[in-house]
Order: sequence, then structure tokens, then C-alpha cells
Amino acid sequence: MDEIHLVALAQTFADEQGISLSRVGALAASDGKFFRRLANGRTCTVRLANSVVQWLSDRWPADLPWPDGVDRPPPSPESPAAGFVEEPTEAPANGEASPRPGGGDPSGGRRGTSSLPSPSRPAAAADLKHDHPMKRVKAALERRHAALASDPPDWEAAAVAQADALWA
Repeated sequence: MDEIHLVALAQTFADEQGISLSRVGALAASDGKFFRRLANGRTCTVRLANSVVQWLSDRWPADLPWPDGVDRPPPSPESPAAGFVEEPTEAPANGEASPRPGGGDPSGGRRGTSSLPSPSRPAAAADLKHDHPMKRVKAALERRHAALASDPPDWEAAAVAQADALWA
């Protein structure tokens, strides 16, 4: 995908979400000036471009058609765009059947970690029950802190919680 298509894709997403292109750059590429530089003729690595396209695909609104002529990677299984079914917030008691593919262990079998919710899961939805945006941010950052404080640290869950805080 060339830089112009990437900027157009991000602009379409930004317009639909009612956010700025620099905000999309901050969320998708950790760089608020990312798309401005691409529009001005700069380039980026293929890895970063693929990462940004995947980020957009994972969050693309269901009612917004993906632009023609732009290859779309399949959304990640746990992304809202994949029609992810919400999981229970608590793991079932020992011996009970679990709707989770990996069984009742919310950590997915990783000892010493806990599965923290992504934006589509119930605990993140619980963050959204707060009326004030800063309370949502605080709740997401507390989940991030808990993920980093676990032994061993759950880096993936911490990154998801950090993204939740940015979206709050």
C-alpha cells in the first residue's frame, strides 16, 4: 500500500469517528504527525504501514464500507470489527464449562497473569459506565498498572489497557 492510500484510509476513518487525523496517527502509529509526514511525501517502513492498516481494520466501523482498491487484512479475532462475542468478566468456578476457547483460565494458560479486557470486553465496557471521561481514563490506567504489576508482567494486556485509556 502506498502512502497516499494509507493517508486516505486514515482520513476516512477519522471523518467517520469524528476525530482528527493526528489523533488517528497518535493511536495507530504512536505519532500524531505520522499522516502529515506521509502526505508531505515522507515514507515509513512496511512493518509500520502494515501495523497501521491492521489497527484500522480492527477498529473499522461495520456500517462504513472499506475503500475499494485497498486490501484489508482480516480483523483480529478479539477486535470489535470481527464481531467478537463478549466474554464473561469472571472465570467460571473449577469444573464448570467455559465459553472461552482455552477453557476457564482467563489468562489463556499463562501462569501468573490475568486477561485484561480489550475495548470490546465487559470490563472495558464497565469503564465506560463512568460519566466523566477522566474516570474512564483512570479505570483503564488502573487496569494497565495491574497488568504491569503482575508476575510476570502481561505486556499485551498493558498495551490494550493503555489503548483503552487513549480512546476514553
